[in-house]
Amino acid sequence: MELKKNPQHNLLEKRNMFLGIGLCLSLGMSLVAMEWKSPYYTRIDNSVTMEDPVEETLFIQPTKMDSPVPPKPEPMKMEKPEPKPSNNVNIVVDEAASSLLDDYNIDKGDIDVIDDVDDPATGIEALPDEKVEDYVYFAEEMATFKKGGMKGFYKYISRHLKYPKAAKSRGIEGRVFVEFIIDKQGNLTNAKVLKGIDESCDAEALRVIKSSPQWHAAKQSGRAVKVKMTIPIIFDLK
Repeated sequence: MELKKNPQHNLLEKRNMFLGIGLCLSLGMSLVAMEWKSPYYTRIDNSVTMEDPVEETLFIQPTKMDSPVPPKPEPMKMEKPEPKPSNNVNIVVDEAASSLLDDYNIDKGDIDVIDDVDDPATGIEALPDEKVEDYVYFAEEMATFKKGGMKGFYKYISRHLKYPKAAKSRGIEGRVFVEFIIDKQGNLTNAKVLKGIDESCDAEALRVIKSSPQWHAAKQSGRAVKVKMTIPIIFDLK
């Protein structure tokens, strides 16, 4: 049996055309979908977070205040006491430092002596006379041993001093301090022991001192004066 078809209704002839149109539409829609930009929405958190308050420290620079200067205290006026004569000043010479300067350049002013006044009208009574020493402890030119000064005097003592046997046997040693006065003529006088260690040593030291030869007298303002001196004599068993 022969089939009869209307050629106008033959769909197979347009299949390729519809297929191409479909492919074009699908590709176009795909491209449009890829290029499409959707709007970006950000979520805003409206919740309020309370943080701890920040304490601000305010630094205030101190203002410099000029403090008043206190007045300087007035110096206290101290009355200078009148010097009193002392009899305890000695010239001590040690064997370790046996050399003395021959000249002592000590300036001494003149001493004004005012006599005591007994005036019944004023009611001032005269004080009793005090004993005035006629020697000094220092002078412009000190007394010196004629044979070599103080070094020579110590050599003289070393040559003539004899160690007492009694003190030597008992092992007694030490220093004997002897005081003496060189008078205006250069003689050694008034020798005595100030501090001793043994009777025999004290007597021997005193004997040697008293046997001293002549000295050059001390001078004050060009005049010879008496001078008191004290020296140690060392007894050593070594």
